[in-house]
Amino acid sequence: MKIYHPMLTVMILTIILTVLLQPVPVLAEQEIALDNDQKEQLNIFLSNFSEVLLPPFASGAISDQELIRFGLLHTWANNPALITRRGGGEYITADVVEQAAAKYFGLRINKHQSAVPEMEYIFDYRDGSYYREPSFFPAFAGQRFAAIIYFTQITKLIAHEEDCYTAYGNVYVKEPQSVQFHSIYRPLEQWNSLMLKTIQAVGAVKATIRQVQDDEGHKRYILLGYQYI
Repeated sequence: MKIYHPMLTVMILTIILTVLLQPVPVLAEQEIALDNDQKEQLNIFLSNFSEVLLPPFASGAISDQELIRFGLLHTWANNPALITRRGGGEYITADVVEQAAAKYFGLRINKHQSAVPEMEYIFDYRDGSYYREPSFFPAFAGQRFAAIIYFTQITKLIAHEEDCYTAYGNVYVKEPQSVQFHSIYRPLEQWNSLMLKTIQAVGAVKATIRQVQDDEGHKRYILLGYQYI
């Protein structure tokens, strides 16, 4: 024989509702203390975007055109060996541009298309490659020490949930041929006074980033959003 007790039922329902209506705990934002090696790693990552003057975009709202622009200019600046020269023209394959988008943004390009990364020159998309005619425009490749270089130094890293962070950094420009290129990624506190005189602060950025792990277990960051502040 089952005994029905209305007060017991009310108590049970009250307990269930109390548990269900408890606010979901939110992880507090926390500033991460960074050692010099971690700062240098983040400086290198963030400088990939400042050196190509990446336009700002809201989290998850970067366009195919901007992914293509980044992939082309990043390859031109950092991987000249991936540029093929034949028939008087220069080519960067769509696969190379795809790899850059995946590595730095964790995204795929939906539609490859001709791009105008800067007003001075055009990359024409044809037969699976981006083609550029040689012109008066000086290529980054092989001329990095002669060019004005933009780079970023991280100032603060805030941790959120799910390996997501907000990185704040200052953007600098260095004078041509003034600082050995690799040294600009070191934290500024490691620079000597002569080196500090060769750079100029030109702005600041706020980047939403996520730490991911590849198939080999190596951790790296991808960019989710980018703003000038």
